[in-house]
Amino acid sequence: MLKQLQQEFSDSLNQTNTRVEARLANNALSPDESMQIYQNNYLLSLSEALSATYPTVQKLVGEDYFKFVAKSFILQHGHNQGDLNLFGHGFNQFLQQQEALAQLPYLADIAQLDWLIEQTAGQALPSQYFTVEILQSIPTEQLGDVVLHLAPHQSLLASQYPVFAIYQMVQQDQVEAIELDEQDFVLFSKQPNFEVQLEQISSVSYEFLSHCQQQRPLGELPQHCLAELEPLLGEAIQQQRLSHFSFASERGESHDATL
Repeated sequence: MLKQLQQEFSDSLNQTNTRVEARLANNALSPDESMQIYQNNYLLSLSEALSATYPTVQKLVGEDYFKFVAKSFILQHGHNQGDLNLFGHGFNQFLQQQEALAQLPYLADIAQLDWLIEQTAGQALPSQYFTVEILQSIPTEQLGDVVLHLAPHQSLLASQYPVFAIYQMVQQDQVEAIELDEQDFVLFSKQPNFEVQLEQISSVSYEFLSHCQQQRPLGELPQHCLAELEPLLGEAIQQQRLSHFSFASERGESHDATL
């Protein structure tokens, strides 16, 4: 039987035998069956994409519940973008709306942490960094107008929960008591080996780097950041957290503040 089918298929390629077409036509799926297969594949592929993007969330809620909530998210939001890597944006807010997850108030921030790891991993490493020499080349009277740019291979997260400790606990498959009233500030940095490094930073470092990420001039820094500007700049330069600088006035903005 198999040999006969193979021969018929071979003949059909040369248009010498039409029996195989008739046989396949008789076994064809109905439109409803074809649509069901498509829908199942659609849900499966998007569920797998969410699972790959949010592994920490999946470990915290369990695989079965994750599949359930992922399906709910997919059915509600769908996917209308060509890039599958962008699918899943807003999943953290969706989780926050689930009453069943109210006992995990930090889960939305963990989801955002997972998302930032995924997005940071896709960024390109900069070809240059902001250096001490570049800083010294800027006239003192223009420093207030300077905009420092956070290097594009980095991201920031602020949370009212100790998400870094929770993430580390999940990574190590350990269960420990954690005080949930501790804030966390996390810096994500893509590495040359394509991994993403997570680092806890101070609140003032987060404020400074967030200021840079928003591309606001140094002259608009809060006073407590200005008071620590020298060590903040030194650390940012040493750790290669800044890529370059520009002047706010070059964008047609006026800033009279000076350092």
